[in-house]
Amino acid sequence: MRIRNNLILLLLIIITDLTAQTLKATFDDALNLYQSKNYSSAYDLFKSISRDKSVNENEKSSSLLYAAECLSKLNQLDGAAS
Repeated sequence: MRIRNNLILLLLIIITDLTAQTLKATFDDALNLYQSKNYSSAYDLFKSISRDKSVNENEKSSSLLYAAECLSKLNQLDGAAS
């Protein structure tokens, strides 16, 4: 039973780490798109990050800020204010 519990704990740690790595990779991809002036695609990724329940408040705030910046660059200011 103890081995089973340890394996479950290890599995949860691995899944959590993979989720964090995936989130970081997605944020990096979005940031690269933003820097390449591909604002529409960057916006979609930043919004998806901000909707993810596993992100902390800092990650969510950064993603929403960049999403609003993308809309501003696309001259869609009504969406940037919401």
